[in-house]
Amino acid sequence: MALRWSDVDLSAATLRVAQVMEFVGPEISFKAPKTERSRRTIAMPASAVHELKAHRKAQAEHCLKCGLGRPDLVFPRWDGKPHNPDRFGEYFKREVLAANLPRVTFHSLRHTHITCLLRSGVPVHVVSARAGHASPTITLTAYAHLLSGDQEAAADTMDALLRSGANTVPTTQ
Repeated sequence: MALRWSDVDLSAATLRVAQVMEFVGPEISFKAPKTERSRRTIAMPASAVHELKAHRKAQAEHCLKCGLGRPDLVFPRWDGKPHNPDRFGEYFKREVLAANLPRVTFHSLRHTHITCLLRSGVPVHVVSARAGHASPTITLTAYAHLLSGDQEAAADTMDALLRSGANTVPTTQ
């Protein structure tokens, strides 16, 4: 919700996490993420780039019709101002229910992203960097319980390697 267009490079298919949103009293403010690893640039999938291009065009058309300037935020309210995070969560919940999807929070999308990457075999250090975790150990600690069945998959992989006679023993010098 704090993502700015200046932090999105659609040509390079990257986005930079450079700020976070917080409540200070009754006001919404922005600040730098809490750790150095939280400040990061991540690659975006081509489908996300495509959707963001379409969103930027629709957003520009909306702002022109409403007489608003070009918004700094990628996902502002209709008037270009930041969303109230609590209200946004309520809107998200309503849309999830209307779509007859399993009950999840907006933050659940982050967990789904991380879990899908780990399950797909993306190296944990890459997933950890995308998530902005301080170390891969934190990623593994937080998500290891979601990866049931991996022991069996590891055993099946080793079995296939042994049956093929693959020379997988590393040499030492």
